[in-house]
Amino acid sequence: MSKKLIAAIFALSLVFFQLGAAYAEGANEVLNPGFEESNSDIAFWDKWSYNTSTEVTLITDPEIAHSGNNCVKITNTSANDSRIRQMVSVKENTLYKISGWIKTENVSEQGKGAILSIFGTFISTTELKGTNDWTYVELYGRTGSDQRVIELTAGVGGHSGESTGTAYFDDITVEETLDVPAGAAIISLYNSQQNNQPAETADQSSGKGWLIALIAALAVAIGVITSFVFFKSGKEDKNSKGKKAVNQKNENSKDSLEDVSDAKPFKVDRKDWILMTAITLVYAVIALYKLGSTNVPETFWQPSELGTTINLNFDREYDFSKIAYYYGIGDVSLRIEYLNAEGNYVPIATINQDVYKAFGWGNENVQFRAQNLRLRVQRIGGTLNEIVFFENGSDQPVTNFTVEVEKLGRNDRGTPENLFDEQDIGVYENNFMTSTYFDEIYHPRTAFEHIYRMEPYETTHPPLGKLIIALGMLIFGVNPFGWRVMGTLFGVAMVPAMYLFGKKIFRKRIYGFIPAFLIAFECMHFAQTRIGTIDSYPALFVILAYYFMYDSFINKSYEVGFKKSLVPLLLSGIFWGLGCASKWTAVYAGGGLAVLYFTSKILEYRSYNKQLRRKKMSETARKEKINSWFINHFIKPSLACVIFFVIIPILIYTASYLPIITLPGDGHNLGEVWRYQVNMYNYHSNLTDSHPFESPAYSWPLIQKPLLEYRNTNLPYDRTSLMYVMGNPAVFWFGIVCVFVAVIISIAKKDKRAVPFLVAFAFQYLPWFRVSRCIFIYHFFTSVPFLILCIVYVLNFLREDFPQIVTRDFGSQSAGETAYKISTVFIYSYLAITLALFILLYPAISGMEVPTSYLNYVKWINVR
Repeated sequence: MSKKLIAAIFALSLVFFQLGAAYAEGANEVLNPGFEESNSDIAFWDKWSYNTSTEVTLITDPEIAHSGNNCVKITNTSANDSRIRQMVSVKENTLYKISGWIKTENVSEQGKGAILSIFGTFISTTELKGTNDWTYVELYGRTGSDQRVIELTAGVGGHSGESTGTAYFDDITVEETLDVPAGAAIISLYNSQQNNQPAETADQSSGKGWLIALIAALAVAIGVITSFVFFKSGKEDKNSKGKKAVNQKNENSKDSLEDVSDAKPFKVDRKDWILMTAITLVYAVIALYKLGSTNVPETFWQPSELGTTINLNFDREYDFSKIAYYYGIGDVSLRIEYLNAEGNYVPIATINQDVYKAFGWGNENVQFRAQNLRLRVQRIGGTLNEIVFFENGSDQPVTNFTVEVEKLGRNDRGTPENLFDEQDIGVYENNFMTSTYFDEIYHPRTAFEHIYRMEPYETTHPPLGKLIIALGMLIFGVNPFGWRVMGTLFGVAMVPAMYLFGKKIFRKRIYGFIPAFLIAFECMHFAQTRIGTIDSYPALFVILAYYFMYDSFINKSYEVGFKKSLVPLLLSGIFWGLGCASKWTAVYAGGGLAVLYFTSKILEYRSYNKQLRRKKMSETARKEKINSWFINHFIKPSLACVIFFVIIPILIYTASYLPIITLPGDGHNLGEVWRYQVNMYNYHSNLTDSHPFESPAYSWPLIQKPLLEYRNTNLPYDRTSLMYVMGNPAVFWFGIVCVFVAVIISIAKKDKRAVPFLVAFAFQYLPWFRVSRCIFIYHFFTSVPFLILCIVYVLNFLREDFPQIVTRDFGSQSAGETAYKISTVFIYSYLAITLALFILLYPAISGMEVPTSYLNYVKWINVR
């Protein structure tokens, strides 16, 4: 009997254990998991897509559905990331199974395919591609401490992995579980953007502190290297002291492929410093003028609980006409309701913020009369900075109200009161001075996420450029001036860099001034360095990489010495590495730098061998000398270049990912860096979206299609404010002609000086002819400095060589002097035309508000 009792108790305990396990595992947290709640819409789910080439429909057909009557169908007609999504409540530090059924039809092999995923992360189920019948997918993950929600998505494609094709979804579950199948990975489900916590439990200042140190160290390193550039440029080589300055005829005779290094030594004197500083300061004032406001809402609230309610009680009834709000980042939705005369709350507007809105003013035009308003949180996962109310007939915010909060989330970041604490800077109309425009919705947002130790949203470019943007935001605040100033200062730095480059090549002050002047009043340089994106950084770094490679190309290592010959190679490699860590457009420079290095060694070998043959020595002695040169001046420098152009750039590139790989949670490690590169390559290589302002590479120098980045649509019909990215016609049109002329002149003269900037132009420009994705005129930006050097080369020929040719051919010194005067007048006239066109086009590239009639004067350059 006792045995039976024990067996019964044991069986009963097993039953209770199974019931407990079933209770623990059986509750599906997804609302409307099988889409059976309605036959007309997808209840409890939101639709989201990267572009409009998608169709999301509710299918009501038991023959198609996996179970029941309904399922969801998503079709991408072109490469897209299209999903349905739902905020799902979860428990902290809990293991969950996420599962569902997916059926696919002709889903492309490119991209992510059909998946279930966690929004804002790379967490997803197995990618289904091609055509598959209903297939069960699942993943296992654990929530983080204080995590209360996950944003579950089902879709075709993913971030940096857009796909085409059709997929059906049904029976989606998020269930607490105790068991994980053998071999299944347990993934961290924590996403700092959704769960409103910094990525570390330490206070925010400590998170900022180490990032400030990282970026500051980088800035100091760049500053030290740049200071070295100027210091080195201003000093005459010790070996050149005592040498007599060669005359112009002798200098020209030395400009052959083999003997340029014997030309007059490069020196920056006091007059150079004054002239270079003056033009740099002039440009800096122009570039920083009306760059952006620092007076925008910066405190924010990030709700963590759905249904959190904010009650606003005004001192009296108002006739409201507009509601303005300043976006933060991420996804968040608030519904605004007013209390009517019958005592019922009536919806009047919804603030919907998504990934395409960041740091800018939005507004809703309304017409209602009320004294009490209610704001209810409908979607969480983002930040909002300010909400401002306006009454009829006034452009000043209504500020006489009190704030009461119901159901406050315990994991909120900031407080609801932050939405109403900066009412004095609410703007009635929006413009570029107070908001993001064009691609600023991506890069400043990601810089902000780095500052606050969040998972970055934009990962289609390396992080360094966004870290430099973050430095400006840390210094000046999260405002338009803060996220634009670093790029603008890098644009300012290009002016002295071009002065030094021109002076180094042509050895005369005027040929330092001309490239500095042209870059200062070049329209694309102005427009593209004032927007808060990352294009300024690779452009400057590429200039400096070629600047130092020019030293190595022109000089002979056996003359300057082995150790000294390595210095420009080291600096070139460092700046190239910094460029690559900012944007992949700098990678192209690697090919050009390699061509210059190996070409210089071939020419150096020819020169050295030629010198040896002139000397009286035995063939055995000559071969020994050649072998010694080969080891000491080719093999050793080449091995050093492996360090300078491979190892150091890899270290710089990897270090730029430190703010990402040091985030807590599973998957944040060095291996993640490689995964980002794969996703980055897939994104750019598979991007098939079209754009009304895209343009083929051949059209860029011709300025056939300028890129409109901003237009103020809030102005009266007779006023306009816009920003185009375009070239200055005097630079672009004349420059592309000068490229071909420079090739002819350099071949005819056997002039080695032109090779570096011609090679640089070719490697920065020609690869774009092979790019099949959507491209824009601003992709020409890194080519522009070398286009300018081609112009300077041709002008140098006109002023220095052409008069001598005239003198020689006509046998008249006066004819040569006349040719010199004409050439000089031509040069200064050309510079005047460049400045005049910059002034004419300034309103079209700066956002300056002007009469609409202004467009009649610039429509010839395709500005509308």
